[in-house]
Formats: sequence, C-alpha cells, structure tokens
Amino acid sequence: MSKYADWSPASVFGSTVATSMVSTAACRVERQSGPRTVSKSKVSPKKCDPTATSLPQDDSTRNNNNEESQEDKINVRVYKDARVEREKELAALLLQRQVQVWLLRRQETLRIQEVQRLRKELRHAAASVIRESYRRYTKRRTIGKYLSEVGKFETQLSALLQGCIARKRQMEEVQRFVAVRRQHEQLQKDRKRTLIHDWLTICMKTRRVKREEQLARAHSKLSGWVRRWTLRKRLEARVAAREIEKQRQTHRISSAQAIADFYRVCKLRYRAKAELLRRRRCRNGLIVLGKTFRMAVLRRAQSNWNVRVSDLKLADEAATKLQRVYRAHQVAARSDFKRLKLVNSTQQLL
Repeated sequence: MSKYADWSPASVFGSTVATSMVSTAACRVERQSGPRTVSKSKVSPKKCDPTATSLPQDDSTRNNNNEESQEDKINVRVYKDARVEREKELAALLLQRQVQVWLLRRQETLRIQEVQRLRKELRHAAASVIRESYRRYTKRRTIGKYLSEVGKFETQLSALLQGCIARKRQMEEVQRFVAVRRQHEQLQKDRKRTLIHDWLTICMKTRRVKREEQLARAHSKLSGWVRRWTLRKRLEARVAAREIEKQRQTHRISSAQAIADFYRVCKLRYRAKAELLRRRRCRNGLIVLGKTFRMAVLRRAQSNWNVRVSDLKLADEAATKLQRVYRAHQVAARSDFKRLKLVNSTQQLL
C-alpha cells in the first residue's frame, strides 16, 4: 500500500470533496494575487533631477514630465499585471499537477487494494475448492472402504447364517427326538404313578376303616369315663359351694355384728362429743351473758340510745348462738337417725 493512501484528501473526504477543495484553493490564490494599486514610491534626493530645484520650469516642460511619469506608471502597472498573471498561471499549473499526481497515486493505491482483495478472495476460493475436493476424495475413499468392508461382512454373515441354519435343523431334530423320548418316559411314569396311587388308596381306605373302628371303641370308653368324672366333679363342686356359702354366711354375720358394734361405739362417742360441745357452748354463753350484764351495769350511766344498741347487739349475738346450737342439735339428731336406720337395715338383712 502507498504511503499517501491514509493521509490523502480523497481518502479522508472523498474524490468530489478533494476536487472542490482544489478549486477553492485556486480561487483563493487568484483573489490574493488580484489587481493591486501601485503605492506611491518615495524618490530619493539623489535620484532627483538636479535642475528640478534650481530653477522653476515652464508649463510645457512640466506637462511633458507629467505625461512621462503617467506613461511610466502605466508601464509599471502593466508589467506587474503580466507578472501577476504569469504567477497565477504557474500556481494553477503547479496545483493542477499536484492534484493530478495525488489522484494518480490515489488510483494506484485503490488498484493495489483491489488487487490485494482479489488475491485474498482467490486464495480463499482456492483453499475452499481444495478443502471441498479433499473432503469429497476422503468421503469417496471412506465410502469405498465401507462398501468393501460391508461386502466382506455380508459374505461372512451369509456363511454364518448357513451354519446357523444347519445347526438349527440339527438342534430341532435332536429336540424332537428328546421330546418323543420324554413323552415315552412320562407315559411310563404316569402308569407307575397310577398303579402306586391305586395301591395307596386301597391301603388308606383299609387303614381308615380300622382307625374309625378303633376310634369308635376309644370314644365309647372315653365318654363313659368323662361322664363319671363330670359327675364326681359336680358333686365335689356342690360340696365346696355349700362350704363356701356357709363360710360367707358366718363371715357376713360376724362382719354385720362388728359393723353394728362399731356404729354403736361411734354413736356413743358422737353423743358424748355433742354433749361436751353443748356444755361448752352453754358455759361460753353464760360467760358472755355475765360479761354483757357486767358491761351493762357499768355503762348504765351512758345514754339510753347506746344502752339500747348494745342490748340489741347482745340479743342478736345470743340469738345467733342459740340458732347455731339448735342447728348442731338438729344435725346430730339427723345423723343418729340415719345411723340407726342403717343398723336396723343390716340387722334385718342378717
């Protein structure tokens, strides 16, 4: 690849943009080198005419000098214009040649790139063709080898199949003979089995008859013995039941007497406790009444209202205490009645 391929205007901006850029550069050079006005140059005193300052000239000489100076100016301007035109033409030619050289180099780089691309594609195509041809060759070779191996295998398989068929026929013949022999042996075994079975059935029938007779005799003997044994056991059981009933009766009577004695003792103890409690309550009540009477005597000096209140309180307390004593007596009487009723019922049962 050329060294101008990467930095050329055509590669950066494109061919049309490059040509437009070249034309704009040429126009810019023309504008810069356009018609310019010649500046008035200062004349040095050495180059001045020595007669110019010495004496005043007349009008004719002055006009001639003016005309000559104007002609000189015009000649200088024409010379400069021609020079500028030549410079413009040279610059345009130089620029045109540079552009042509750049375009030629650009075309050369494009041709080189195209040639390289075509060579690369050609190499790829040749490699793919070679690979495809090698693949087809290897495929044909493997197919040929496979077909040859398949042919060999088919020949071996046909030989093996023939041998297998012959062997199978031999095995079928052997199996048929074996089956016939097995059937014959089975028939003989069946005959022997039937004979043995008939003989065994006859023997079993005779033995069964004898066993039944023996069992009948043994059953008659056993039934008589069992009958006698059951009668004896029943008699013994009746005697034992009578003895047990007597023992239970005596135990029941003794237990009832013990219960009656226990309830009698409990009743006496309960009555004694009740009497003791009653006497204690009476004593406590008398003590309280004595205290109340003494307090009433001591507080007799107080107001009638307080006396009445205290009397009412004491009467209420005495009434509550009497009610409690009466309730206790009622509970004791009820419990005594229940116990007597229970004792009477037990005595009636006995």
